[in-house]
Amino acid sequence: AEGAYFIPSISIWLNERDCYPFIGGDSIDGPEGDDDVSINLTLPYTSFAFVGNNDPDAIYEYSLTCLENAYSILKALEVEYQRTFEKKLTLHRLGAVLIYPRRPLLGGGLGYDEQVAPSVYVENDIRWLKRLHLKRGAAGMTREK
Repeated sequence: AEGAYFIPSISIWLNERDCYPFIGGDSIDGPEGDDDVSINLTLPYTSFAFVGNNDPDAIYEYSLTCLENAYSILKALEVEYQRTFEKKLTLHRLGAVLIYPRRPLLGGGLGYDEQVAPSVYVENDIRWLKRLHLKRGAAGMTREK
């Protein structure tokens, strides 16, 4: 790990695990004292304005990979939890399989339904990310013309 800090072209160091929604993230104090809220350093949860001049397509691909990996992990946990306990793994029960589950911060007036499977939210976030990417691509096309 020490060698990575001497790579001249590296502009940011991210721990991929911390970018997975519901699995990791930078813990923050949430509204109303929630202690399981996080900021995930991927799109669509945050912009990458703090990174500098990076390739928007690379940021999109990285973010999509993190979301797809989180989805696969959560789906596997949900299937195994259902098989073992004959109950659905929901956000409310996520602490039974993860030591420190983290919910991405949604913003004021928004919340999660604790009875929904976490993979449902990640699947929605994947769709959201793809829509944002399409919109960015369409906006770029109109500027060029």
